[in-house]
Amino acid sequence: MLTAWDALVLHVSANPRHLRLANALKTSQPTLKDAATVSFAVMNEVQKDWLLKNMARDILDFLCDKLNNNSLQLDVMVSEELPDDTKSRLYMPDEKFRFLTEKYPQVQQLRQAINLDVK
Repeated sequence: MLTAWDALVLHVSANPRHLRLANALKTSQPTLKDAATVSFAVMNEVQKDWLLKNMARDILDFLCDKLNNNSLQLDVMVSEELPDDTKSRLYMPDEKFRFLTEKYPQVQQLRQAINLDVK
């Protein structure tokens, strides 16, 4: 199952229009609820709705072909918890600076030496 899922991610990644979908699929590990239901999670309702509306048939066709199982169904859930890498993303300059100074105290000294203002 995981080999087919990884192949799906590569297949979707080949289309530049679907890179976000590929990332969403990559962050979720699928499970088999039963012999015919592939279950996986996405990060929010918008992803779920878009995926079910636009890509569910393509995903099912691909997985059915790879797994030789034409009775597969998708169960897409919204994840209650974000993956670890999304929790720790740094977006704002002050967040990035704070992270760097905690990890490398010399950065604070450098900021003071060159009179740099972080906003």
